[in-house]
Amino acid sequence: MDTETTSCLICGSIRYTLHSQLQDWAYSVPGEFQLVRCLDCGHIYQTPRPSQDAMGALYPDDYQPFRRTIAQEPNAWIRAWRHLQWRPRCLQVARLRSGGRLLDVGASTGLFLNEMRRYGQWMLVGVELSQHAVSYARDTFGLEVFAGQVEEAPWPCASFDVITCWDVLEHLPNPHAALFKMYELLTDDGYLMLSVPNAGSLDARLFGRYWIGLDPPRHLSVFSLAGLERLLSETGFKVDAAFCFYGRYTAFALSVQQYLRARLPRSPLRLLIERVMFFPLWRFLSLPYFWLLDQMRLGAIITVRARPQVSK
Repeated sequence: MDTETTSCLICGSIRYTLHSQLQDWAYSVPGEFQLVRCLDCGHIYQTPRPSQDAMGALYPDDYQPFRRTIAQEPNAWIRAWRHLQWRPRCLQVARLRSGGRLLDVGASTGLFLNEMRRYGQWMLVGVELSQHAVSYARDTFGLEVFAGQVEEAPWPCASFDVITCWDVLEHLPNPHAALFKMYELLTDDGYLMLSVPNAGSLDARLFGRYWIGLDPPRHLSVFSLAGLERLLSETGFKVDAAFCFYGRYTAFALSVQQYLRARLPRSPLRLLIERVMFFPLWRFLSLPYFWLLDQMRLGAIITVRARPQVSK
């Protein structure tokens, strides 16, 4: 795999200390991957990291976010459950506006954008790097999705009332450039909804190197809230709110799965444990625990709602 070195993606420093040496326990990309901690601002990032030409091979067609349309699920209760899973994110946007122009950065196969059709009158477009996912979103949902990085997007300034960026910024090689572009694309009174794995979460402390939020080699950054707020301020945004509201048991179960795959050989017993971990029953029983973590901003995923600082 071709690799490249990089300085800190927040402050630009080249001074760092080793954070961890990791393997890809989720999709078995060969090799070891190094995370470092910036000695100047504390940001955790990957260096050396896969080159941009190599990144596409790290996202297989069965990559979890590339899920197919909910309508294809054979069971009615599974369809209802998947609609329910998207509802918290859709409501966060619908509470801002009843409609308008919405851009989803990292649109994947278009599931979120398609769900937003149930939550108001929206003109819906997306940006996605995976050509496979772009084709699916276009062919299945009839969505307008640009194939490429958001910095290359063709729309003029102030084209969108809301921009969403769910679990994407940690994948980007140049988050400053991506956020500058989002700032340009957003109207003066628009909103940015952005979520990333929470480096300050209890899950991160419990699971350490096996925490799913690290996800090497796909995650190039691991953001703290302080680092994320600094990055947003430097790219023209002011943070209105920061909170945890989704991820919860799913992120926890994926971290357990990572731990099992790292520590136990493949066997019927391990596979059985992995299957049991994803039974819906555990989600409901654990809801009070994860709700409490969210109230303390210790959930696995942190979300910020931001607006442009000044008129453009």
